[in-house]
Amino acid sequence: MASAGLHLVYILHLVYIHEVAFLVKKHSPAVFNKFVREIYSQFKGGFGRFFDSDTYEKSRKQIYEELVEVAAGVGADKEKIAADLQLIKLTTPVGDLFALTEATQAIKWAVAYQRTRGVHVTPTVFVNGVENSICSSGWTAEQWGLFLEPLGADGFTGSKLPK
Repeated sequence: MASAGLHLVYILHLVYIHEVAFLVKKHSPAVFNKFVREIYSQFKGGFGRFFDSDTYEKSRKQIYEELVEVAAGVGADKEKIAADLQLIKLTTPVGDLFALTEATQAIKWAVAYQRTRGVHVTPTVFVNGVENSICSSGWTAEQWGLFLEPLGADGFTGSKLPK
């Protein structure tokens, strides 16, 4: 049971990262790639910022604030992103609910789209709409480069990867 709880915590802060990424793309699309690169550089393969040990005692709001600062640091519109991360009040038959942000629906659509394609684990990589099963979550940046370069000249078969 404890591992399920830890897994849920891990998933939640990854959702927060993705929510902010969607908002960077919405409000400052020109710096989206910079934002993604900066998050990856700070994440450090799971041993840096925004990983379990960094977020364990932080609230959702604190994690959002840190992510907004990262976004602002690469030139994203801080005010618009922060505004879209405020909780939305929904009136329901059983009372008011404060659970959604402007990014919530984007996350739901992305998850629903991938589920219709049978994606349940990462990394699941699609090249030109076709799933490529040779990719690994353990790949280094060099291995990803060998797979992607020269932009599919080998039909994305991974023939350039060392055996």
